[in-house]
Amino acid sequence: MGLTPELLLAEFNHWAGTSYRGSRYVQMIADRMRERPDVRLDEHMKAIFRTLKSTWWKGGNPSPSLIFANPVAFERALNLAESSHSEWELEQRHLEAPLLLEEGVSDAA
Repeated sequence: MGLTPELLLAEFNHWAGTSYRGSRYVQMIADRMRERPDVRLDEHMKAIFRTLKSTWWKGGNPSPSLIFANPVAFERALNLAESSHSEWELEQRHLEAPLLLEEGVSDAA
């Protein structure tokens, strides 16, 4: 199984403690993946993780829209993922996410 919008939504839910479902969110993620096919699995995961850990937003239940709503939000998440590598390195072992490992997902399509 390769990288899919459904997988990224499942991973977002896993890390955010949410349970978003539905074609709206899958389509939103698919649009970003289509616009930026160069973004690898690990970059998506960093963008999700760092956005959820970021102080730029504060609120109750995070939504996939924080990252995938539009090209600007996605680029912001990717840029956030490129900064502050130390926290990512500490948490990277946790991002060997159970969902990914169960599915045997890799960057290879």
